[in-house]
Amino acid sequence: MTPWTRHLAATLALTAVVLGGCRDAPAPSPANSSVSSPLTSGADVTLGERQVLLGIQGTRQLLGVVADAPPNADPALRMSVTGDQRLATDASVERARWLPNDVLLAIDGRGQLLEWVGARSRVLAQEVSGPVGASVDGRFVVYTVGEAPDLEVARYDRVAGTSSMVSDRMAPCWGPGVSPDGSEVVFVSATRGRPQWWRQGVGSSGRLEGAPRLLADGADLPFAASLSPTLVSDAHLVFGAHTAEGFSVEVLSRTGRRLHTIAGARMPVWQTPGSVVAYRSSSGRIAMLDLAEVTP
Repeated sequence: MTPWTRHLAATLALTAVVLGGCRDAPAPSPANSSVSSPLTSGADVTLGERQVLLGIQGTRQLLGVVADAPPNADPALRMSVTGDQRLATDASVERARWLPNDVLLAIDGRGQLLEWVGARSRVLAQEVSGPVGASVDGRFVVYTVGEAPDLEVARYDRVAGTSSMVSDRMAPCWGPGVSPDGSEVVFVSATRGRPQWWRQGVGSSGRLEGAPRLLADGADLPFAASLSPTLVSDAHLVFGAHTAEGFSVEVLSRTGRRLHTIAGARMPVWQTPGSVVAYRSSSGRIAMLDLAEVTP
């Protein structure tokens, strides 16, 4: 196992400890951070010590409460989720997120990716781990499958009801995101010994188009933390990163140019699909970033 695969396996547990037991040190926002607060709804929301933001729909918030994990543990991350009555209050899940049209996705304790449309549920995939990415309209869902750290990326088309593998022998992979039209999947892979962003074209039938390509020719870019989803708009990639300097929300262009860094922020989610990112700031409050003000 390479140092980076050991790092990925440990991070799944260690991030839970970081989120549960520590507050970010207050950090000033960069001058060009385009930050506004409070939420569009007018709500002024403060998250608790162990809470992470998983989704926003109007004035509703989907919140996760991270469970304890030993520092040297290697289980999947576990949390309880509030804000959606379709998840039982005592349910332990690995991830959860909302999609448009009252759709809820969650990874349960057995690694099943579950979908609720209204009150009806079904299983989309098995052996799923890590954050679940989705196109802004919710049609395409991307996730990692396998046993950590040997994780590969898959894509599910919710309209066609079909799944396909996106990566092959590129483990460990994490942080997948998918373009609004489903034609490109981006993800982080440490297959070359260090984390790098990759992009893979996908046809309408799910067939891969060409070989995976490095984003920005392998430039030294920040990469998604194990907790964070990767959000993809027509022009941007947005994700939460975690480095020795602390947490941040990073904005890249679709070609890999670094556009924006917001120190002390994490766990970005869509507030308005494709245009606004909500995040938890270092003060523990939720604020927003309008991507229309961040030009690629």
